Amino acid sequence: MRRLLLALMLPLMVASPAHAACIEAKSAPDALAIYGQLVMIGFTGSAASHNGVKEALAQVEQGYAGGLVFFGRNITGVKQIRSLTGLFSKHATGVKPFLAVDEEGGKVERLTPRNGFAKQPTARSIASRGPKSARQIYSRMAGDVAAAGFNFNLGPVVDLDLRRNNPIIGKLDRSYSRDPEVVAEYAQVFIEAHRQKKIATALKHFPGHGSSRRDSHVSVVDVTGDWQEDELIPYRELIADGLVDAVMMAHLINREIWSPENLPATFSRNAVKILREDLKFDGVIVSDDLQMAAIAKDHPLAQAIVQSLAAGNDMVLIGNVKVQQPEAAKFAVRTITDAVARGELDHSRLEQSFCRVMKLKKQSAGAG
Repeated sequence: MRRLLLALMLPLMVASPAHAACIEAKSAPDALAIYGQLVMIGFTGSAASHNGVKEALAQVEQGYAGGLVFFGRNITGVKQIRSLTGLFSKHATGVKPFLAVDEEGGKVERLTPRNGFAKQPTARSIASRGPKSARQIYSRMAGDVAAAGFNFNLGPVVDLDLRRNNPIIGKLDRSYSRDPEVVAEYAQVFIEAHRQKKIATALKHFPGHGSSRRDSHVSVVDVTGDWQEDELIPYRELIADGLVDAVMMAHLINREIWSPENLPATFSRNAVKILREDLKFDGVIVSDDLQMAAIAKDHPLAQAIVQSLAAGNDMVLIGNVKVQQPEAAKFAVRTITDAVARGELDHSRLEQSFCRVMKLKKQSAGAG
């Protein structure tokens, strides 16, 4: 813990030269093209005729949305979802969007037997069966994700099972184990299965939701005094092994470590510093949904977008689940543009995020 605290006292380093050089002056994209790639939105509807789909499609076509996240409301069958994801890929202008889904297994799955897909076990159940079984299960899962047309799975969960009555992790069996080595082992199986299908993955929920007593979907979550540095071990090991495409930042407060101003990790430069400098991660950092209660209760969406990017997140996620904002991507890009004009966001820093996103898209199926 002392080493981590000392690291946070140092200034945040600038991005690597590789990111700084990814935009060539002769063919540099305009601000809209850059800022749009930093936005991922959810939407309503499951067919091209639905208004929610039309609105989302228009924002993709116009360059306002670099990614879309699909929920159960968007999926009714195998052919249907393949058609829907294909629609967005076909009509994307220039850069195809991330087509993302939360497909963990257990309570958090969007590709369900009701919709023609195989039932997937919980993470806890998978870890109890051993690595061989896990490889088979995750190979099947990645196959379903690919067949549905997705190129980004927002998993695996690498939270430690530190509190069995944790309402969002422990109670739902979303963690493989309380042992960080076991968590890293099974997360690696998850990642490798998806990489075989060229599907990007995102470790979550950084810096660790396993020790929490509350659910950040419904309230502010403070893990001060409960969070343990061991919760970073799966991230450290998987990053060192080159297995991490993206990391999802959680809405967690820890006043002793990353929240001296009582801000959640999503808005914390210190949390980003842990990832970038202590853990040496140079991939994509994506916020958890900015409309979740832990954020929305005290932070209007525009403020949340600016604070997330100012802290160092590369992409902001706006789920449009409880609150519907059909033109969320357009709103986000305008918010970013205005914040740059006011000096609240630095354009060159956002270019670095753009480069990280583009690099990952080039590695993912049907994107880039």
